[in-house]
Amino acid sequence: MGNHKARRVLKELYIGIVIYACIFALIGIIFMRPIWMYLVSIFVGAVGACFQAYSIYDTLDITLDLSENKAKNYAMFKSMTRLIVCLVLMIVAILIHWTAFVGVTVGLLGLKVSAFLNPLIKKITNKIDGVEDTLEIEQK
Repeated sequence: MGNHKARRVLKELYIGIVIYACIFALIGIIFMRPIWMYLVSIFVGAVGACFQAYSIYDTLDITLDLSENKAKNYAMFKSMTRLIVCLVLMIVAILIHWTAFVGVTVGLLGLKVSAFLNPLIKKITNKIDGVEDTLEIEQK
């Protein structure tokens, strides 16, 4: 995957995270109290999800230029760093209030949902940008 394609996938992941966070923010307005705490915490979780997405992108970019052993160690270190950041966010949130914990957790899950919905987001962004689906081009 070329660097341009990787950046495009990263952009699509960001779009998916934002859409997901907005949908769950609206749902949370109905069910969560205090509302402001939930909205702030879902924003924090979504920023954390964006950090994870960028960290994965950056890690892949760097590890492609390293030897196999160095790449493995570097990828493991970055993976553990992402895990620790998520755990710290969740621990701080649970110490603040259970509503904050729910919001941060839901926000962090945005990366997973965005990755799952990426084919749909790709179709939408391709139509908006006027780009043909690269998968169909490669198969022809």
